[in-house]
Amino acid sequence: MALMGIGEFARLSRVSAKALRRYDELGLLPPSRVDPGSGYRWYSAGQLDRARLVAALRQVGVPLAQIKMILDLETAAAGEQVDAYWAGAEADHAARRELVCYLVDRLNGKESVMYEVSVREVPARSLLSLLRYVHDEEFPAVARDFFGRFAGGSVPLVAGIGGAPFMVYHGEVSEDSDGPVEWCRPVPDDLAAELAARFPDLTLRTEPEHEEAFVHLARDPARAPAAQSLIVSETLLAWAVEQHRRPNGSVRQIIVGRPKPPGPGLECDFAIPLAGPDLPGEPAEAPVPGLVSAGPTASGSAEVDGARLYFERRGDGPPLLLITGGGGDGAYYSAVADILASDYTVMTYDRRGNSRSALRGAPARISMAEQSADAVAVLRACGFESALIFGNSGGATIALDLAANHPQATRTVVVHEPPVPRVLPDAGDYLAIYDEIERVLQTQGWQAAFTLFQVRIFHMPPDRPELMTALLDPAQAFPPGPVLDVMRRISGNWEYLMRYEMRSFIDYVPDLDRIAASDVRVVLAAGAESDELSRRMCTVIAGHLGAEFAEFPGGISAPVEIPQAFAARLRSLLVRR
Repeated sequence: MALMGIGEFARLSRVSAKALRRYDELGLLPPSRVDPGSGYRWYSAGQLDRARLVAALRQVGVPLAQIKMILDLETAAAGEQVDAYWAGAEADHAARRELVCYLVDRLNGKESVMYEVSVREVPARSLLSLLRYVHDEEFPAVARDFFGRFAGGSVPLVAGIGGAPFMVYHGEVSEDSDGPVEWCRPVPDDLAAELAARFPDLTLRTEPEHEEAFVHLARDPARAPAAQSLIVSETLLAWAVEQHRRPNGSVRQIIVGRPKPPGPGLECDFAIPLAGPDLPGEPAEAPVPGLVSAGPTASGSAEVDGARLYFERRGDGPPLLLITGGGGDGAYYSAVADILASDYTVMTYDRRGNSRSALRGAPARISMAEQSADAVAVLRACGFESALIFGNSGGATIALDLAANHPQATRTVVVHEPPVPRVLPDAGDYLAIYDEIERVLQTQGWQAAFTLFQVRIFHMPPDRPELMTALLDPAQAFPPGPVLDVMRRISGNWEYLMRYEMRSFIDYVPDLDRIAASDVRVVLAAGAESDELSRRMCTVIAGHLGAEFAEFPGGISAPVEIPQAFAARLRSLLVRR
């Protein structure tokens, strides 16, 4: 039976390669064969009808889990399921009409507050919480499991509204969006430590005294819960702007303790915690659901053999070290670090010889052992012996070396597109490109080698010289300001990359057996828009380690280009156990 590669099958089925990989993971459309060495997928022509059916069902909005069930049915039963789905979809569409009417009124300048908003004081309290990334179909099971732990009076209630359990929606929960959601149960302060020991998978944290704006929803069978919750959330955020009050957290749903009448609809409070009132005449900042001010960024330096390493530290929580790749400047992660600082102590640093991490003495080729030792030194300078670690590109290679040679320094490493071609059985052609770059470096200088590096490895179009100008002479491409300041620093690092770092990264072979023997959790990751070779390097390592492979949005530069989406995906991997 003739087989075709995933690219040709994607063209004929009109289903993207990314979607085909997703369908394979879910068991909807497994390939006919998977190359055991590279992980490359091969399909047969007989699978085209099934692929097109899956695509058609997705076009009308059928959830992937339901599609899997439909495909396993006989033809008549499958048709009945599609008909039943569409009846439900039409009902949901009617329910959304209420939200659309509200949005139209708001856009037309009509009264935006549809519910009565009140303000109340919430006392300081101890909370047991669980943060999970869930889609709407997974939400009920997680909620039942969380609140079921406290059933039967096994955990004393805290009196008043401050004792009401609640859920914090740090992001939208739907079929496409997975929050995250934080389930919270207030507990008596004097029992907090004991209860935390009883439930070791829950996080014990304290919430300070604060005001919150809230709306009480009485059960109303005429209103759809989804529309109710969306409208009341919009109402709270609009109220905050109109009243010049700044939200200090995400929208939360509070399970109030009064008896609930039977029937459909929501019976609960929705609320947002409030910061102090803004000064008269000052406009309130636009509320951004899910983002909380993480306070200022602290900076410092770590003394190591031959260099002084510049680092920055943000937030307060479990320690998370972000390691950058080529270019070496910690500002590459500034946007992602600011987002994650609401949940983690986020550390970034300029790798030695780059930007603000000055060398002592003449530059020399740096080894991977030195790169890893530098990362450990930054951790210790920040007061930590170990941390969660994320690395991108060359930073991912350093993360692998930390897992192999410094397992005591990390519990989890997320490794995003490490350039380690020597793990592949057929890397000769790819390594020959680096040999060519090395020859150009020796004969024509680092700028010519860097240009070839960008064209051959990162596929920069050779007919777009303005792109190279932006990297080498950013003042010609960027206006004065913070972005230009960072790009100027980074442009000063390219020569160091080409002369002293590139070969150390490319020639590195991770000790996969040593990593497998450690207790470090390793997640290999690649971007949805990244090239097949980057994915192969990750899948080969993941296969050897028996480790998880995760897909991130975007490509190799996603931390800069789409930091919100990138940070959300990283969070989802860090919270898993």
